[in-house]
Amino acid sequence: MASQFRRTLPDVPIVRGSGNALPLADASVDFLTYAQSWHWTDPDHAVPEALRVLRPGGALALWWNTYALDVPRITAPANRIQYFFGIEPTADTSGAPSRAADPAP
Repeated sequence: MASQFRRTLPDVPIVRGSGNALPLADASVDFLTYAQSWHWTDPDHAVPEALRVLRPGGALALWWNTYALDVPRITAPANRIQYFFGIEPTADTSGAPSRAADPAP
């Protein structure tokens, strides 16, 4: 992934790190994301690291490739995917809340 990124954006620096030991300064980011990767961390280390690098009022976002089909702004694109590609979205059946921190009304 890094080599493809480098070919596409050669002037943008790449910083390699681990969610358990982020290579970022204290209170240096407003938004920290883990897309399809939180399960690779040790939450006992990753949570304090996230809190360390986030600025006051910053946000941590974790997501996986599942659909919260009870949220209209997610259902609409999911329906388009189904219509155009014939792929039926699968709702999250893990029993976890489908939208723990959804700011949409």
